[in-house]
This record gives sequence, structure tokens and C-alpha cells, in this order.
Amino acid sequence: MPSPSSRGLDEALDNLAEVAGRFFAGQDLDGVRRTDATFWRPGRRVVVENADGPVRRASYRAGWHRLTVRMAALTAAAGGAYGYLHHPDAVTQALTYDAPMAALATATCGATYRIKGRERRELLQEWVDPLHQALAVDGSPGARDHPAGRDRLGTAGLPEPG
Repeated sequence: MPSPSSRGLDEALDNLAEVAGRFFAGQDLDGVRRTDATFWRPGRRVVVENADGPVRRASYRAGWHRLTVRMAALTAAAGGAYGYLHHPDAVTQALTYDAPMAALATATCGATYRIKGRERRELLQEWVDPLHQALAVDGSPGARDHPAGRDRLGTAGLPEPG
């Protein structure tokens, strides 16, 4: 069996360090910046022109929020592994008797989320999108960036005061 080359190992470690840095910075793990979100502020608009498919909702979240979710999942996995290593019978019993109830609760929450999401999408399609199109001022700089025809401060296309 051939041993891995030194260069290949160095590249793998560099890639691992780069992904770990993105993980702890709350950025997208593939390194593509899709929205104008920062670590402290959530994103408002898409900054890439030719995104591969729709931009995920997680890309609009602030970096601290993404980091919190990632660390919570990582901590839960590590806690489960630690508990299984030290008390395997207790973890097995909890998974045997509590797992069906947890699956039922998860399914119920997922169904509720889908129904509410559908209602929200229908509301957007029926009322909000036509309103944004009616309010958009053609030719203004914010009209092509934001569906409401306004920039992030809400001032594009409005007359200057005074």
C-alpha cells in the first residue's frame, strides 16, 4: 500500500484548516459568499450573479446564528458519543423508549412548518409580490436589487427631501 505523499497530506491539512476556519466564522463551508450577511448582521440580498440554484435560507442568517446552530449540533453529537461510551445501557434504553416519541414530535413540527410555509408562500404570491411590483420605480438603482424597488435603507426612487 503506497504511503500518501507529503504534498497531498499538506494540501488536505490546509483544506481542513480552511473549512474549520469557515465553520467557526459562521460562513458558508464551500467558501462562496452568496448574500451580504456578515457575522453580526443577517443578509438582505443576493450578491452572486449566477448562483447554482436558489440561495439557501441559512445563507441569509447572521454568522453568529449559523455558528450557534453548528456548535449546538456538534455539542449534541459529542455529548451523545460521550454518554454512550460511559453509560451504553442508559443510552440504549433512552433510544429504545424515547426515540418513537421524539420522531413523532419531529414529524408533527415538520408538518406544521410545511403548512405554515405554504400559507406564507401563498400570501407572498397573492399580495406581497404584486404590491412590490406596483411600488417599484423603474430605472432606480434599487429597483433591480430589491423586489420593492428600494435599497437596504429604503431610499432609492424616493424624491430628495427639501
